[in-house]
Amino acid sequence: VASGPFPLAPLAEPVPLRAAFAGALMPIPLGTAICGFAPGGKPPSPYTDQFPGTKHIYQHPTIRLVALEGGQERLLIIRFDLVGVNPDLLRRVEEDLSVATGYDWHGHIIANASHTHSGTGRLGNSAIWDLMSDTFFPALFERMVAATVAMAMEALTRLEPAQFGYGVVETDALHNDRRCENPDVQDDRLHLFRFDRADGSPMGLFMVHSVHGTILDADERHISRDAIGGIEDKVKESFDSEVEVFM
Repeated sequence: VASGPFPLAPLAEPVPLRAAFAGALMPIPLGTAICGFAPGGKPPSPYTDQFPGTKHIYQHPTIRLVALEGGQERLLIIRFDLVGVNPDLLRRVEEDLSVATGYDWHGHIIANASHTHSGTGRLGNSAIWDLMSDTFFPALFERMVAATVAMAMEALTRLEPAQFGYGVVETDALHNDRRCENPDVQDDRLHLFRFDRADGSPMGLFMVHSVHGTILDADERHISRDAIGGIEDKVKESFDSEVEVFM
């Protein structure tokens, strides 16, 4: 875990914008259950209870985030390659990061999911999560919390002066209405949030777009970022330098 500048002092006076991006592979084993499909059948693995175990990894799921400081506020925006974010995961990250940094992060973290149906399960301790993703696996949950907190702390040590830009692109190139019974309503807006360094070089960006990015099916038993991961990778390839991208 990063060593400083902790504890974080309160921002008594407004400060200019600073930012830092971070990303890492999610600490999940091959063989874990995925979340987003019906339970299916066997075979199980040492990391499953009622669901079949995964047998392939294609585009290993990630945790990606941007740490922000500006005015008198700090904010973390975290994206997990999961079908959804369990509120218990967010609460634990808030609690553990507050203890580790000496700063109250409750209400200062926005946690999002890419909605891959091939992300890990077993992170929720309730009946609905058991139905979607197999029974709760405390050891896996603790690994996820620890990895997220460590990544956030590392990013907070690298905060640097930043510039911010926001734009909206109208496009239907990445999605279409898959249910013809619906009313003819489709949100084609692609929201872009970009952060550059003080010298104008790109630092990272995140995108918001209405895509149900499911290409792989349950029978293939892949752990994967799925279609969203492919979109992120192609956007990264469009830059001449290393840029963190998440959607």
